Amino acid sequence: MLMALSALYGWHVHHMDVVTAFLNPVIDEPVSMELLEGIDWLKPTLRKPHTTQCRLMKALYGLKQAPRLWFQHIDSFLRANGFCQSANESTLYILQRSDTCKSSVLKPFSGSLFLLLYVDDLLIASQNCSLIQRVKELLSTAYQMTDLGLARQFLNIKIERSTTTRKEASISSQTDSGSIYHVRLSQERFIDELLRRFGMVLCNGIKTLLETGHDLRVQVQRSAPESHSGPSSQSNDRGILILKEYQSLGESLMYLMRSTRPVTGALCRKMDPKIATAPKTQSRNKDQNKDKYNSK
Repeated sequence: MLMALSALYGWHVHHMDVVTAFLNPVIDEPVSMELLEGIDWLKPTLRKPHTTQCRLMKALYGLKQAPRLWFQHIDSFLRANGFCQSANESTLYILQRSDTCKSSVLKPFSGSLFLLLYVDDLLIASQNCSLIQRVKELLSTAYQMTDLGLARQFLNIKIERSTTTRKEASISSQTDSGSIYHVRLSQERFIDELLRRFGMVLCNGIKTLLETGHDLRVQVQRSAPESHSGPSSQSNDRGILILKEYQSLGESLMYLMRSTRPVTGALCRKMDPKIATAPKTQSRNKDQNKDKYNSK
């Protein structure tokens, strides 16, 4: 939606990354961890007799509370600088001038700015490039940031922008310059990785997603286990492997559906990536047809 609006109104969209984002927030509750081997080499005074644990003051990667603490930390920072959280999307923050706005960021500038946050990746969109630069500087004062410039790749989605000049008079949905802005989102790289993962790099493309009337929810019948090392046990193990592969494919197709390939939604309704038992090999072969379609 943000990219669609940027094409409609001619916004500039920039990409930034927070370096080691989870290491920034302070832990709001007592959390202890065992001392690691070699810590006395880093800080000899830390290794004392009978000392086996230490209290964490800041979050670490792998800590269960780290994602929540990081979101609370950057949420407080953005709100303190005049950003308002969207009522419909908790990761979207809006900075706009109003009579009650006291933000120091907007004082020398005009226009609005939108900031979309996904863990440690940020998209910053505005028609005012100077305002975008000011927000980048503001973020850099609080966090170690990597400025990636204009957004070209975000969450495995390739972003391409182009501009064409329109001879007719501009309408309200476009800028006053009379230019038409185009944004193309694609996931060729993600689809190529998907094909490699399932051994279908050399597959031939097809024009249809699925044969009419085919049911992808067909399940295999598992035999009752007779022994841990007998044929039944091996059959069940193979069924579990097929199930995991089936689930992985289903979840990948759902990600494509939500991102750039909504047509795969019809296929996702035919299959269940959370299915309790593994599908037949026939179902797996039909799932591969979807990869062939996406590869075209």
